[in-house]
Amino acid sequence: MKEKILCAVLVATLMLSATAAVGAGETNSKPEQLVKTATISVSEPRVIEEGNYVVVELDEQTSFFMQTGKPVIPTVTKTFVFPAGTKILSVNVDRETGAYVLPKKIQPSPKPVVLSMENMGTEEEALPDETVYSSNNPYPA
Repeated sequence: MKEKILCAVLVATLMLSATAAVGAGETNSKPEQLVKTATISVSEPRVIEEGNYVVVELDEQTSFFMQTGKPVIPTVTKTFVFPAGTKILSVNVDRETGAYVLPKKIQPSPKPVVLSMENMGTEEEALPDETVYSSNNPYPA
């Protein structure tokens, strides 16, 4: 009698484990797709005169886009965090642009410097990149 019960338990265990193994290999044929939408509103730019140039600032700015000799442009960065394994299928950015008349040219980006006390104050000022400053094309394009 004990052998029959042991045999029945063993068979039931094998059947349950086989069923679990069959289900383990299945994947969802239509993975869940979510759409993440964010709106970033940007304040009116502040234009501050500094010597022969102007500096443009935004309340929301997180950093500046800087390339030596080219205009210093305020940037707004938004970081999104997704679960591990998330596949980003596309990113679309809709933006509105505005035109502003500035009294002077935007301050050019300085040359990068090594943070060392020995060379402090020996760097030359970066000259404006005339391919950008003399162009009528928007920067950055």
